[in-house]
Amino acid sequence: MRKINKKFSNLKTLPNIQNLEVVRQQLEQSEFDDDGFNLYKEIELNQDQPVHTFTQILPKETEKPNLQEIKKRIQDFGLEGYIISTAILEDVLSQHPLPVSAQKQSVLEYICRMNNGPHNQAENIHIVYKQGHELEPILNKEISSTLAPNLASQIVSTIHRHRKSRLTVGEAQGIDSIVNQIPDGETVLQISHLTYHALDLDLSLSVHKDEIGKSRKLTGPVSVFETCISLPYSLKDKHFSKHGYILHLKGDQITPEKITQIIGLQNTGFGGTIVANGTMFTSVLSKEKPKLFRKESNFKHENVVKESEVIGAFNYDPNLELLSKGYCNLEKAGHLESMSGEITLAFFPSFQTYIGEYK
Repeated sequence: MRKINKKFSNLKTLPNIQNLEVVRQQLEQSEFDDDGFNLYKEIELNQDQPVHTFTQILPKETEKPNLQEIKKRIQDFGLEGYIISTAILEDVLSQHPLPVSAQKQSVLEYICRMNNGPHNQAENIHIVYKQGHELEPILNKEISSTLAPNLASQIVSTIHRHRKSRLTVGEAQGIDSIVNQIPDGETVLQISHLTYHALDLDLSLSVHKDEIGKSRKLTGPVSVFETCISLPYSLKDKHFSKHGYILHLKGDQITPEKITQIIGLQNTGFGGTIVANGTMFTSVLSKEKPKLFRKESNFKHENVVKESEVIGAFNYDPNLELLSKGYCNLEKAGHLESMSGEITLAFFPSFQTYIGEYK
């Protein structure tokens, strides 16, 4: 993992994706429809755009985590743990550190301090392939592999007229070679932020099904599928965010679905950064069936992975089936299925969801 307190010499390599203003313009010219639960806009874009359909989904009612109910659900699942608001994290850390290493705590602190503005609501943003009426992460040779893993970040930044820098916590999946054009087992965790399309923090990590236990740098561009939460950020002061929460769980059979059920949000998505340690059952992309990324057919379950401490991204969004039960991608390990050990999750409820689809 790269250090987070300096700029890097390779910043200029990040592509500035052109013509994304069309997305913003069409959204601004469209009216919201009402499906009873959400307000939403759906726009159609030209085939030369990186996404062909774009949807904005705004829940009519905003949910907040009920801390007392969460404490009860932790006990109901037979787990140990707690939840605290990041607004009181300063006082908590003055008494005792988080149950993670100093290095991982510094990353969690950094993110929680960045999202400290009064109106810095998080937003979910997903880039997916559309096949008929189904939304699936699926390989498409026509999409440019140079667009990821920051297409989602640049779209949201453009929609908001670049008024705020944005932190991206999530992942991109796909090819690691423009030549091969097949899924090569990569699952890329990205914790990055953009300032006017300049990448000044990048903690991207990759996982390969043949190299479990080894952390390696990206060998090339990735594309095809992205899912992340976008956080507006400011470094004007050092206060902790008033928008987030820290959840700690310890015990057996911890799954992304249980984490989602414990937090208890139904119509409001959330996401953030997770640190885990213990014995994990995980999966990563497989080369056996290169046509599809479907979890049922194209994710290969690996042997149990034991890790002392790994960092990753967690995302829940009721608007996308893939994320509707919680979705966790960990460095070195891959996608978490279940584990025995402990997790510490810094998460932020999302204000709205954007879904970009390409065909």
